[in-house]
Amino acid sequence: MKNRIYLSLFFILLFSLKLTAQFDNPFEFDPKRYNSQDLLILWADPEETSQLRQKVLGFDWTSYASNQHQFSFFEQTPVVQDAQAGMGFQARLTAVSADINGDAFDDILMVFRQGSNLKYALANKTVEIEEGTIYRDISLENPDGYETIPIGGASQNERGLIQAIAGDFDGDGTSEFALIIGNTTLNKIQIIILDSDGTLQLNQRAEIADEDLVAFNFNSSEGFSAAAADLNGNGKDEIVLMGVENNTTGTGQYATFIKVYEVSGEGSTSIHARGRLTLEDTAIDQVISQPNTNNLAYTQNAVTPITQANNGPSTLVAGLAIYAGVNDNDFDNFYFYHLSVSNDLNTITIADEISFFHNFLTSDGQGPGLPFLGKSGDLNADNREEAVFFTSSDLFVIGVDEDNSIELKSSMGLGNTNELQESNSAFAVGDITKDGRDNILTIHKTLSGGNNNTISVRAFRAAGDGHSLSQFNSYSFEEQSGQSYRAFAIDLGNYDGDDFFLGEGTLYECDYYMPVMIIGAPPVHWDMINGVEYDINNCFGGGPCNFGATFSQTTTDEFITSVELNSDWAVSAGASAGGGMYGVTVSASVEARYGEQFSNLNEDAVVLSQTITSEAVIDDKVHFFRIPLDVWEYPVRNAAGEIVDYVLGVFPKQQNNMVLNISTTKALGNYRPHHEPGNILSYPDIETIEDYPDFPDDPDANALIFNGLANITYSVSGSNSISLSYSETFGNTNTSSWQAGVSTSFSVSGWGLGFNLAAEYNEGAVNISSKNVNSSTAFDFSIGNIIGPDGEYNYAAQPLIYWSKDGTGIVTYKVTPLTGGLGTFWEDQYSTLPDPALNLPWRNDVIHSNLDPNDSKVDRTKSIFFSQTAPLPDDTVTLSLTVMNYSLVATNQPVEVEFFIGNPDEGGVLLADVNGETLFTTEGNIPARGRKVVEMEFINTLAMYQTDDLRIYARLDPDNKIDEIHENNNQGWSPLGLGCGGAIITSVDEYQHQYFLEEMNIKAYPNPATDELTLVFFLERFENVSVRIYDLSGKMVQDVVQSRMPPGELRVSTNIGALPPGMYIAEVLIGNHRKTTKVLKK
Repeated sequence: MKNRIYLSLFFILLFSLKLTAQFDNPFEFDPKRYNSQDLLILWADPEETSQLRQKVLGFDWTSYASNQHQFSFFEQTPVVQDAQAGMGFQARLTAVSADINGDAFDDILMVFRQGSNLKYALANKTVEIEEGTIYRDISLENPDGYETIPIGGASQNERGLIQAIAGDFDGDGTSEFALIIGNTTLNKIQIIILDSDGTLQLNQRAEIADEDLVAFNFNSSEGFSAAAADLNGNGKDEIVLMGVENNTTGTGQYATFIKVYEVSGEGSTSIHARGRLTLEDTAIDQVISQPNTNNLAYTQNAVTPITQANNGPSTLVAGLAIYAGVNDNDFDNFYFYHLSVSNDLNTITIADEISFFHNFLTSDGQGPGLPFLGKSGDLNADNREEAVFFTSSDLFVIGVDEDNSIELKSSMGLGNTNELQESNSAFAVGDITKDGRDNILTIHKTLSGGNNNTISVRAFRAAGDGHSLSQFNSYSFEEQSGQSYRAFAIDLGNYDGDDFFLGEGTLYECDYYMPVMIIGAPPVHWDMINGVEYDINNCFGGGPCNFGATFSQTTTDEFITSVELNSDWAVSAGASAGGGMYGVTVSASVEARYGEQFSNLNEDAVVLSQTITSEAVIDDKVHFFRIPLDVWEYPVRNAAGEIVDYVLGVFPKQQNNMVLNISTTKALGNYRPHHEPGNILSYPDIETIEDYPDFPDDPDANALIFNGLANITYSVSGSNSISLSYSETFGNTNTSSWQAGVSTSFSVSGWGLGFNLAAEYNEGAVNISSKNVNSSTAFDFSIGNIIGPDGEYNYAAQPLIYWSKDGTGIVTYKVTPLTGGLGTFWEDQYSTLPDPALNLPWRNDVIHSNLDPNDSKVDRTKSIFFSQTAPLPDDTVTLSLTVMNYSLVATNQPVEVEFFIGNPDEGGVLLADVNGETLFTTEGNIPARGRKVVEMEFINTLAMYQTDDLRIYARLDPDNKIDEIHENNNQGWSPLGLGCGGAIITSVDEYQHQYFLEEMNIKAYPNPATDELTLVFFLERFENVSVRIYDLSGKMVQDVVQSRMPPGELRVSTNIGALPPGMYIAEVLIGNHRKTTKVLKK
């Protein structure tokens, strides 16, 4: 049984917001993965006994989101030291991270040279998750041992001849590692796959060594690079090798090539060479033939894959950097190529290329800015990756547009550095701020006296569309006994498992009706007691009823209210699959990425304005904006695919103004006014305006507009009218603005009314509107004369005007029947017996609006409130009943209540609560003109869910234990199961806010269904339509139809008899617009 908690809904008004209704649901374009990556640092101390040192840094992205000027790196682990004799300063460390066993935690492969051997091992990492927090404790220990691969000797200044990459090469859903080695014994570039078969035990599998190792420059250094990418979209990564070859066909001595390798076999057992392309061989020759150059000192290459917005196969960006000696001049020496690979992997094509000159020397002029490395990432959150290239002195960002054109988007100098060819994993790209924008991290060292090293990590981000870079954070530490040559490496990974993604969303479409002003009619009174009719104000018998309240503006260029709308999001109150800590993580992640109310998207605000001029007589008037909403709910899944939370997005669309009487049909539902029209005893008996439950709690809210000149006495010779000018109500200023300073609230009892959302949402989670009062206005109260002997029927009414908690303007009254001990009407009729009652606002419509006495609406009550109006089977629903006392004397005992499914006078069934109880009582007696709330919880059974027009009745004093004035106001009903089709408005009181919800335009019948299910929807024009059925985990269980359909009402049928009983989602995709409805399979 699902037990949901539904909290009340209040709205904040009057603060500056931005309208995101101008864009569609931004979550649809979200990269969908939220992963704040951690930073691994490896470095070697070659002095005396060589040591390999490692530690992991975290980034406090939640604090950074609130204060972007603070340093946010922190040590996740202490430094771990591992003695490795003979590693030396040519250790050439590298590191790569990937999840190789499917546990959602990235594993770390450490690789280094030790003499003529390559050694590798997985870092010995453990993670302890602290429940209820976003942080996890990571522990590192030395590996249990290292695997060794003989690779031949290397001279001191060689780049290292080692690279390590990660990818899913065999398509099994977990990653494998690949070692790319310059093997001087074989004189080949050797590739070895390390596969763990979903464990943490690495095994050497497929290998190949088919390309020569070409020693051609700078102290016989060999230049090659490698990357992993899915180049044909088949779900398996290929290996891409970029290297230098001895040129045999072109004009230059050397050329650069790109080559693709395909891994096959279960467990990565074989590797095959596929396409190979020699790039323009004249590039190297052109640079070394420049005037004033003496020899080819250095050429280096790097390759990285990029993915574009369509998430199709990856393409490649390859870079070539050439240094021809200290006399470089302005001839191009950087070349970048955009490459695509055919589906069969056999053909590599150059789509575009650029070249330019850039000084390749380090800032100290000692040599070229080695190494040259490439990575990729989405730097500006547009779902298109950029290629980032690194030298120890520069960063370059290369972009590829939709036409496959390549451009240099930005470059940035990195300042003084001292490292020369010491690391081939000296920078990394990933999202450490968890805002959807990948960051660039670099590591470098600087020397101080005595060969001491300061090792620094710097974090960079792209601004706007990625055309500029800036450093936004850093971290550094010192090694007091270091040498000038020191190997180091960094990598980013999800080492603590803090990772989740958004699943496919469900769309709900309904209308929200946002009240601007509720104008209470001056209080009048009608009653029938013992067969005698009393029309105190001559309003119900066809008389003139000169009792009205007019609200108007005194100028045409000012508005009573301007409303700004914005989209907003919320994270569910609790996780659904035991992920109790996810709520904090998900909320902070979405806020970092989008900002509160999507403020990071910088959408322009749209202001709605409404001119209000209307009169309320007998019945109150409500002015509001009708705002259609798209409400999207997304499951949050962890890396294992389990639903751990939900994210809700609420998106207002176009809008229009409306004015209704409170007691019209559209005012049904959960609206709970302060009083019952035509009954002055129903007004709350308050001392001050602050006693109203919807009056703001904040004493500085400046919510009070007008507290009444004095009591207006309604009498035979009473005043005919009272006019309140702008200055009398708002003060002697040109404009007036109310700043509530209270939180807007969101709850499923509000927005979720009829949505059947999958999760709970706390109060205060979603804000989609704000109101600003800026007006020259006037209130005119027409007070007619009452009927009868002067003094007998007199009562006092004090106009009260204020802004409620939710920002709606309220015109109401403090009402006092005048009793002087002289046998007045009030004393004679209402001081002898109590009158327990329900609020039945349509009862008097029989008298003044010609409502049929037999109309069921006569007994519809405003006293019943449900925590859900459209609950699903087995949902627990909280019912709140407000019991009134329309008398000047208290009840002599608590009032008993029974509830029924259906009309008890027509065979309705007693409704029991979750404990089986059927009789409930108020807490104590109800005071004169007071009210008490009775609450009970019940289960919405399948039979109730299947009942059309389900009505829940309340009956007061069922055993007639209390003698009372009236017996005809003790029973009333309220509908359950309205859904979006009920055109609902909720209240401005302490329970909920005004809004209507209308039916979404997709229907399913029968619902529940046993076998045949029909979906009905409407098309305005020819559209491509797809109809599918999903289970609640998001798995598609039926692909019903995909077709181009004509305009009009359409019916699509399918047989779901083979599906297990339960709840399903029926989806109709019309063009790019998705509509859904829930279907119950019996």
